[in-house]
Amino acid sequence: MITGRIVNFRVRPKRRHARELIVKFGGSPAASARLVGKEVLVEDGYGDRYSGRVLKPHGRSGACIVRFKKDVPGQVLGLSVRVFERLLSLSCNELSYLRHGYEPRKRRGLQDWDALNRAFQHKL
Repeated sequence: MITGRIVNFRVRPKRRHARELIVKFGGSPAASARLVGKEVLVEDGYGDRYSGRVLKPHGRSGACIVRFKKDVPGQVLGLSVRVFERLLSLSCNELSYLRHGYEPRKRRGLQDWDALNRAFQHKL
């Protein structure tokens, strides 16, 4: 499993992108380019999980820009992220429900929660 470390938010001179972070994976620029499109998962100290997707490589040090589904707090700076080929297309709350064994609300088109739970456990 590929892991990386969150370096900083993506910033501009007058704006900080709250959903986009720079994550350093420690490889070459070519190795970080192969991660584009893969999904990442980070867990903060409170047990909250944030999932996102690698957008593009950043610089020449093996870093990438990752866009998360919702705003992430500043406490995640310095934490490690895990890279997955493809997470289930579930919300962050449903991911935590599945992780802790709770029964989440059923959404249209996703009826077999046992199969989803098995697939999620296999991904971790």
